[in-house]
Amino acid sequence: MRLAVVLLSFALLGGCASTLRTHPIPDHILNSPTLPTVSKMSYATATVRFWGDTYSPELKAAFLTKLKQTAKRLKNTALSSRFEKNEANGKLIVPTYFLALSGGAEDGAYGAGVLSTWKNPKTGRLPAFNTVTGISTGALIAPIAFLASSDDPQIRAKYLSKLGDIYKVPGDKLASLQIISAFTGSSAAFLDNSGLQHQIETFANKQMIEDVERESNKGRSLLIGTTNLEAQRPVIWDLGAIATRPHNESKAKRLARHDLFRKILLASTAVPGAFPPVKIQINADDTVYEELHVDGGTSKQVFLFPSEINLNQVAEAVNKMMGDGPGIELRYELYIIRNGRVHTRGKRVEPKGLASFVPILASTIPIIQRSIATLIHYQGRGDLHRLRNLACLYDIKYHLTAIPDSFTEQAETTYDLTYMNHLFKAGQAFGARADPRDTILYTSQNRDRAGSHWYQGPPEWKKCGNGSSSHN
Repeated sequence: MRLAVVLLSFALLGGCASTLRTHPIPDHILNSPTLPTVSKMSYATATVRFWGDTYSPELKAAFLTKLKQTAKRLKNTALSSRFEKNEANGKLIVPTYFLALSGGAEDGAYGAGVLSTWKNPKTGRLPAFNTVTGISTGALIAPIAFLASSDDPQIRAKYLSKLGDIYKVPGDKLASLQIISAFTGSSAAFLDNSGLQHQIETFANKQMIEDVERESNKGRSLLIGTTNLEAQRPVIWDLGAIATRPHNESKAKRLARHDLFRKILLASTAVPGAFPPVKIQINADDTVYEELHVDGGTSKQVFLFPSEINLNQVAEAVNKMMGDGPGIELRYELYIIRNGRVHTRGKRVEPKGLASFVPILASTIPIIQRSIATLIHYQGRGDLHRLRNLACLYDIKYHLTAIPDSFTEQAETTYDLTYMNHLFKAGQAFGARADPRDTILYTSQNRDRAGSHWYQGPPEWKKCGNGSSSHN
């Protein structure tokens, strides 16, 4: 079944538009450069979401807010005893870690496995990521990874053991077929994902959201990507801002805010046609409308933030906010977990499941299925190179891991439990033995070392354009 059902919906879903929502958005709002406000709630910050494909003054303002929180925390820390000093300029070296988690459906078990055993050689635990981003299946891992990498040992211990929980649930408990509803137009998808929604409600509970708020107030960021389907644009949601309580918030608004937190996670995993789009109410022109948000992987497989956020100015801003005291030098490191393969694996194109019993489907669905899988694969490769360019621009040390070629198993169904269990263990094995200080180039000669080494760039990458290698 798997992707064939998705593609079947692409081909046959034309008559379902009337079921999508009751308050469609007018064209002039869809094409507006400004994102409307999400309705029915208030926030502690000016905005909680940004376009993911262009420069956003609001996103820059959000970064400055985080900088102030970071500066305050650093100022209250015994800097001289915690950080090394750069003898050349006398500044204290402050590591700044980014984690980007890609899409990949059941392949997310790999990333969850890596994070469950990965330890920084110096601290014996996960790096305290300043920013964690997630797309699709990566969005399900991201909040847990964000909390499991906290510098608070109690929060860290609480969530580290939960990293693989979502991948221990069989596929039929996460989604079920609703073919008749899709064909008759009473549903906008071939799968009912209420099981996945229940899982999200279970782990993204009130306590988790409050813990995300606590960590966000330290200057850390948890960003999730969805795709605004009608605008055809990626949207970045600041879950830390959504988790943060405004003053004098009513119980109804708190519940609505927590519901939005969970909706974003569900929307980021809503494969178009397979799962129904998630409706998010917005206010515009004094009217309530509904946006349709789908899988973040529809627009990007992995992301960090727009390149217009100038990291070269960040250390200067932090130093200015700190006032008196030793200067600091931020050292950036980006870790990318590609929940999938970087190299293709040959596979015969042949009908399976439902498609094998219907002649027209038997001759078309497998071809479309393989073509879309190829498109997604190379979209992901392109995103890895885009992030490499960003790393070169701002002198960020780049680390990449993906499912190694030595792992040859294939999932038989969507969220195949046996497959996920074995892939989770493969991720655990990598996390336990791969030392981020010992990175290698991603070349054809090094492909067999993927199970034990982080890569310092995407395939075919050699050096940054200016001849540097971003600390590598």
